[in-house]
Amino acid sequence: MGLRHGKGLGVVMALAALGGTSTALADATPRVALEPLETSPAGDRFFLAPDARVSDRDGFAAKLFESYAYRPLLHVDAPGGGRDVVDSELYFDVGASYSLLGRALFAVDLPIVPFVGGATDHAALGDLRLAARLRLVSFPHGELATETRVSLPSGNADALTGDDAVRTTQLVTFSGRYSSLVYTVSAGYLARKRRDVYGAEVGPAIPFSAAVGFDVAGRLQIGPEIQGFTVLGDGQTLFADRTTPLLGLLGARFRVGSLVLGGGAGPGLSHAPGVAPHVVFNIAWEPPPRPRGYTIETSRAPTPPTTEVAMPARDSSPPILPSPSAPLSPPPPPSASAEDARLAARALFQQGIADYDAREYERAVIDFTQAYAMRPHPAVLRNIGLAELMQGDRKAACVNFKRWRVEARPRVRDIAQIADSMKEACR
Repeated sequence: MGLRHGKGLGVVMALAALGGTSTALADATPRVALEPLETSPAGDRFFLAPDARVSDRDGFAAKLFESYAYRPLLHVDAPGGGRDVVDSELYFDVGASYSLLGRALFAVDLPIVPFVGGATDHAALGDLRLAARLRLVSFPHGELATETRVSLPSGNADALTGDDAVRTTQLVTFSGRYSSLVYTVSAGYLARKRRDVYGAEVGPAIPFSAAVGFDVAGRLQIGPEIQGFTVLGDGQTLFADRTTPLLGLLGARFRVGSLVLGGGAGPGLSHAPGVAPHVVFNIAWEPPPRPRGYTIETSRAPTPPTTEVAMPARDSSPPILPSPSAPLSPPPPPSASAEDARLAARALFQQGIADYDAREYERAVIDFTQAYAMRPHPAVLRNIGLAELMQGDRKAACVNFKRWRVEARPRVRDIAQIADSMKEACR
C-alpha cells in the first residue's frame, strides 16, 4: 500500500479522513491528527503566523476562521486501485484570547471539521489548543515574545483529527512595524509522539512561520504568509519534501471599528500528507490597540504655574483653541486658590486621558489644552500633539511636538517612544 497526496499544504486544521472506510483501509488508518498547521491566536495581525505583540488594552478578542482545502490531501494506492482518504475538507477554528497588562496573552482554539470529502464522511472535533504568550522586550520597531501551546486530546484519532495524546509547542517570535510595513517571524520546537502515516512520518518537529503585510490607514492590511514544520530525528532529513508540510497564503484583512473581516487563498508548497490548495475566510472582533508610539503620558500631573488660575466651566460647547502656530497662554487669572486650580487642572488632565482611551480625540484635545492653560507642563503638550495627530490635525500636532522637545528636553528613550508619531505629524 502506497501514499500519494496533493501538491500544496493542507488547510490549517485537523485534517479528517472521517468514518466509513473499507475494513482494509480502516485497519491501516494511523491514530494521529494530520494537522500540519495552526491558526494564530485571536487578535493577531496575521491568519497563520503568530505575533509577538500583546494589546495594550486589557480585554478579549474573538475569531471564527474558516478554510476549505481541495484536491487529494491523502490518497492511498493499493492493488486493484487506490482511493482518496481525504480529497477535500471544510474546517472551522473558533477562538478567543485575553490580553493582560500589555504583557501577557492567553488564548484558546477549538477546531471543528463539519465536512470531509473522499472515502469517509464523518465530522469531528479537533484537538483543543491552549496558548500563553509573554512579551519579553520591546524595541523601537519590534517586539520579542515567547509562546507556549498545548493541544489536548479532544479530537477523534480514528477520524484523523486527534493524536490521542498531548502535544506541546514552544515558540519564539519577533514581530513589529516600520512605517506602513508590519512583519513577524517565529520558530520553535513541537513535542509529539513519533508515528507513521502511510509511509510518511510525523513526530517531534521544528515549527516555523513568517509574514509581511502592508497597512493602509489602519484599515486594510494585505500581504503574504508562510507556515510549516519539519520533522526531526530518526534519520529524517530536515526540510525534506515528504516530512515538511508547508503552506503559502496571500491574505487581506479589513477593519471597521472592532470588526475585522479577512480572506485569502494559497497553494501548498510541499508534498507532505495533508497538503492541498486552500481558501480561507476570517471574521473577528478585535478592539483596536493604540498604535505603537501613540501612548500618551499618564503619570505626570501638571505642575503649579507662575500665575494662579481657576478652572473654566466645562460645558458641551468646545472652547476656543489657540492657533497651532501661536503659543498656548493662560487666561487672565481670577481669584482662586492655588490648590483649587491644581486640582482642577489635574481633573482635566485625567479626563483627557479617559477621552483619549475612548478614542474621543477632539474632546481629549480640548481637555489637555485647558489643563495646560491652567498648569503648563511639557507632558501635556505631548498629549495634545498625540491627540491632534489621532484626530488627523498633523500641522497642529507637529507644532506641539516641537514645543514639547524644547520645553521638556526629553530623554532619548522618551523621544524614541513617539518618534514615529513625530515623523508622521511633521512629514
